[in-house]
Amino acid sequence: MDYNEFLFRAQEDLATAMPEKVITRETVNKLQGVSYEGLAVRQEGTSIAVMLNMEAMFAKMEGGADYRQVLSDMLNIVDNNSVDISQKEMDFISDYNQIRNRLTVDLVGQDLNRDRLKDIPHFDMADLSVVYRIDLTDTMESMDGRTSVLVTNQLLERYGVSPEQLHQDAVENASRQEPAVVRSMGMVLAGMNALSPLKEEDIPPVLVATNPSMMFGASVVAYPGFMEKAAEQFQGNFFILPSSVHEVLLLKDDGQTDYRDLETMVYHINRTEVEPQERLSDHVYHYDSREKVFELAEKYEARTQGRGEQRRSVLDDLKSFGEKTERQHPNKPKTAPSHDKAL
Repeated sequence: MDYNEFLFRAQEDLATAMPEKVITRETVNKLQGVSYEGLAVRQEGTSIAVMLNMEAMFAKMEGGADYRQVLSDMLNIVDNNSVDISQKEMDFISDYNQIRNRLTVDLVGQDLNRDRLKDIPHFDMADLSVVYRIDLTDTMESMDGRTSVLVTNQLLERYGVSPEQLHQDAVENASRQEPAVVRSMGMVLAGMNALSPLKEEDIPPVLVATNPSMMFGASVVAYPGFMEKAAEQFQGNFFILPSSVHEVLLLKDDGQTDYRDLETMVYHINRTEVEPQERLSDHVYHYDSREKVFELAEKYEARTQGRGEQRRSVLDDLKSFGEKTERQHPNKPKTAPSHDKAL
């Protein structure tokens, strides 16, 4: 059975097993350039659907699973998440007063998400964007990992609040629920090298910023007061390196470091160590503590050209981190889930 035969047969069999459902083929376009072909299963008259990732399901068969077992898995997913497609939940998601304290934020790169950003409210930070989600993890025990609904322009219109209000509520709530965690790279690497402690001189002067779950923690850079507190710790300006959507690295700007060397490192690590759907950006950013400006490092240099002297390379100090950072997130998602929730 090839993929097209599988898709056609699955749609027919699901419709036979669930005659009360409406089943349609849809392409799911998610953030981070991730998309897949799926079957949307929804109750007639509702706009929320359980999205079955048919590419992931077919991969199970290619791995040796029997078709009947895969079909059973799909039916179980729909059955276990049938509450997801009720009008009651639709009313809940559409009520800003009910979801306000469930708002959270993600940080994504604009290059990978340019088309998708047209349909969702967002706040731009240089060539990065803050997007907003409704965290529903505790309401759907059958789903693995974080379960959330992306706030779209359509939802924002239903809420009747401004994008500015949405942003303020989301970042304030996220900073309470998932506060920023900033550790020295020494602490991170020491945890990875418990049997052979690192010498202090071998530890580069870099901080790792994320959240307690270390999932989508790069968004902490958008938290109120985060930049100012980091500047206090560095006692001045610093660079922000986008390690992944899960964390960023902070490096003091000592006036000698060339951001181009840092971007070379970031580009290399993105291509060799980071899953495509987890890449944040190939660029390096800078925070000017005096002017309180977050911007691309190249723009900072252009704005302050002539102030500094020859800058040194720090590639040797940082190259080991990219090889080891993957081990910080043993449970983070690697592939598209077998199902999703879509509005």
